[in-house]
Amino acid sequence: MSQLLSCVVFISAIVFSLHTNFSFGQTNWNVTMLSADSLYSINSLDLAFQSYEKARLGFQNNNNWVKAANCLIKNGYIYYDLKKYKYAVNYIDSLIPLYERKLKNENPLIFGKILICLALNHRKNGDYVNALKSYETAILHYHHFNINDKDFAYALKNAAQIHERFLNYSTALNYNLLAIEKDSTNYYLLSIYSHIISNYNSLNEYDNAVKYYDKGVKLELNDKYRILLNGSASEAFYQIGNFEKVKKLAFENIELINTNKRYGYSPWIEYENLADTYNSQKKYKKAEYYYLKAIKEARIKYYPKDREVSKIEMGTGEYYFELGRLNQALSHYQQALIQVFPNFNSTDIADNPSIEDIYTESWIMTASARKGEALKARYDMEGDPADLINASQCFDLSIAGIQALKDSYGTDNAKLYLSDYSHDYFEQAIEVNYLLLKKTGKKEYFEKMFSIIEQSKASVLAEGIQKNRALILASLPDSLLKKESDFRFSLADLNKSIKMEELYGEERDREYISEMKSRRTTEQREYEALIGYLKNNYPEFRSYSEQIPTPSISQIQTYAAEKNAALIEYFAGEKHIYITVVQPGNSEVYQIERTEEWDGEIINFLKYFQNSHAIINDPDGYFMAAENMFKNLFPFYSAEKKMPENIIIIPDGSLNYIPFDALVKSRPTEPLFSQAGFLIRQHNIRYAYNAGLLFQKNETLLKKGIFIEIAPGFKNRERGLSPLLEDGENNYFKYLKGNNATLANFNEYAPKSKLVVLSTHAGASENDIEPSIEFIDTSLLLSELYAMSIPADLVVLSACETGLGKFEKGEGVMSLARGFAYAGTGSLIASLWKVNEKSTANIFNGFYNQLSDGKNKSEAMRFAKLNYIENAKSDIRMSPYYWASFVFIGQDGSLDIADNGFPFWVAGIGILLFIGLYFLWEKFYKK
Repeated sequence: MSQLLSCVVFISAIVFSLHTNFSFGQTNWNVTMLSADSLYSINSLDLAFQSYEKARLGFQNNNNWVKAANCLIKNGYIYYDLKKYKYAVNYIDSLIPLYERKLKNENPLIFGKILICLALNHRKNGDYVNALKSYETAILHYHHFNINDKDFAYALKNAAQIHERFLNYSTALNYNLLAIEKDSTNYYLLSIYSHIISNYNSLNEYDNAVKYYDKGVKLELNDKYRILLNGSASEAFYQIGNFEKVKKLAFENIELINTNKRYGYSPWIEYENLADTYNSQKKYKKAEYYYLKAIKEARIKYYPKDREVSKIEMGTGEYYFELGRLNQALSHYQQALIQVFPNFNSTDIADNPSIEDIYTESWIMTASARKGEALKARYDMEGDPADLINASQCFDLSIAGIQALKDSYGTDNAKLYLSDYSHDYFEQAIEVNYLLLKKTGKKEYFEKMFSIIEQSKASVLAEGIQKNRALILASLPDSLLKKESDFRFSLADLNKSIKMEELYGEERDREYISEMKSRRTTEQREYEALIGYLKNNYPEFRSYSEQIPTPSISQIQTYAAEKNAALIEYFAGEKHIYITVVQPGNSEVYQIERTEEWDGEIINFLKYFQNSHAIINDPDGYFMAAENMFKNLFPFYSAEKKMPENIIIIPDGSLNYIPFDALVKSRPTEPLFSQAGFLIRQHNIRYAYNAGLLFQKNETLLKKGIFIEIAPGFKNRERGLSPLLEDGENNYFKYLKGNNATLANFNEYAPKSKLVVLSTHAGASENDIEPSIEFIDTSLLLSELYAMSIPADLVVLSACETGLGKFEKGEGVMSLARGFAYAGTGSLIASLWKVNEKSTANIFNGFYNQLSDGKNKSEAMRFAKLNYIENAKSDIRMSPYYWASFVFIGQDGSLDIADNGFPFWVAGIGILLFIGLYFLWEKFYKK
């Protein structure tokens, strides 16, 4: 009967088609579209496509753009059904500009549907980057026209899935939460709940995952959504140790899947959950059984290749790796690579995919690193150098995969998360290349080690610096610059509002926070779209925005020879500390085991800077700690191996808090500061965030500018802040003191200043409150500072703890100093602890005098400190607590005090006029 019905429909469709073509002269395009619908319903896709295309062109010629768009969308889905995804993409892409012009304002809802169809085909074609761009274009489009519809929710939840695929879990969660808000029909509610549970699992917020599971199961569920919720929640119950619940959900889902085959679900996830659970319970035979069963089911479901198969291959490989069965682990890791590289099919462990085939896929990063880790473990057992070389290649793939992921992220927070997540991979890569260097002596491995360390350092900061430089240096229209600036400040305000509200504890307004986060998500998307537009349409902006390449060792040696300097870069891993030393004609690396004793010595040293009395009360203890720190951090330093006068330090981890100036090579014979061989006496030490920033293009961001000092004073203890000493004024600065030291004045003058001095209170992050710096009327938070543009040559942060903040693996300390660097400042002077006001004033007066004498900025700071030590009124006042807090960070060079924006020629003319008038007075008045 059904075959007869299909035959009738088919004949009817043909009749409709003929009727359209001959009886109506192709004018009744509605009939043609109905014919196409009939053909589509019986799966006669080629004929349906032809009819839709005829109808589309007919509607288009008659200016019926809505119906023409409907035909376009239908053909996009026909290509999708035929698995001709690339054809669909080319077809829709070629027509989008025309339909955007005609439909964007007339019928924004249907134009959004075109974008969603395009995104779906991109996704099926494996192009997740362009799929995400298409979904997000649709999202911005719906937002612009204030459309709340299930299509908006559909775009959001699918974009969220891609963000999750790219490990951008925070953004994925925000998108899913926003999807619930935008889906006025609740059509996708339960599906979105399951994804929210997965997002919370990925963010290690398992209690929140369980809450959404509980919310979901209280709703009316059919078997389809129960399977989804059970599967998503299993990870949360596993992580909180409720193994019996995991097994219960897994077996329940297996039964539901087997009795509802129409849904097309596979029980491989359930088998994997059972395997993980039995593995945790050390029931290894059962675990192995279910791992292999999961692989079998996943291969059936995702034939011939899919990232989901890679995922279970990875899990099985880790199971064998933990048991020490390395060959089996490697076999599964190899299969994981095969699954995520379309053109790679070799099962030979010696073979690896080409680095040219890297694309945006998170499992590339992980599978490559896991294989490298297993090869290194096998090398440790068997000693075959081929395993080390292979491992090095695997980590090259992993790091390239990390970079591809990072390039796809829009927000700094997502990039920071990835830096933290992948930090262990960088450490393993460094260790493998260190072993190869020691084994072969080949310089290529030192070069690779150095490059890996550099890539692990401050990449988010470097990207932010480059973007801000591009905004200043590229010739962009004022309207676009204002739009970009408005976005940054709006996002900063939203971040501040969210943070402040979240600090209220149980009384915080959750609905308000949710609303603010939704707004932030939307504005962040719009901002990313604007930056993308600038890169695509302004080549100069794109060029200036490009990431600074890692300098080669030969480039650094040339730089070091010119500056009479050594570059010392540290990498703080979980197992080892690596120290690379590059100086003229020589480069070397040291590996130090990171032990509790090593960490303890850092803690012991830093405790001496907690207050002004700690060093004075125990000078012997301090000198012993300072000597031990020197030996730990400078294992290469000896009488035979003298270092150049200038030392550039790139610290990592807790070393960011060390005042290297205050270290001593050996303890003095008497515990007197006047006799101590502080490192500052022999060397000029400055700091950098990474080596690449030292090689930043040297265009002057601000050729001329004023010098300003902001000094609130706080005489009336505004906001409970203690009064500060006032500096004596000098002719170099424009002073904004007392009531003039407002944030508004800072915002006005800082962007056009070459030198900015902030003599005020500041604080590092504490109790989840981010670093802030104080003005007479308000505080400036670090997140707000990121939104500013301050292209000064030098910013002096004459305040407490401006170099301190939360440490982020792979990025550095989230300090006020970093905020100014991000905002475009070339160099900074920041503090590492709460400073003494009198000694600070003394040192900075000396610093400005040294600058006026023509010394480089870092040298001026060094000699100002040395002068302070030499002229101290007592030995106690020579304690490093009083002078070592301030560190110089960034690009060095002189700062022409005379070039401070003041028109000295006016003063010159004034003097000449005065002399002239004097002579006239002498000549005529006296006469």
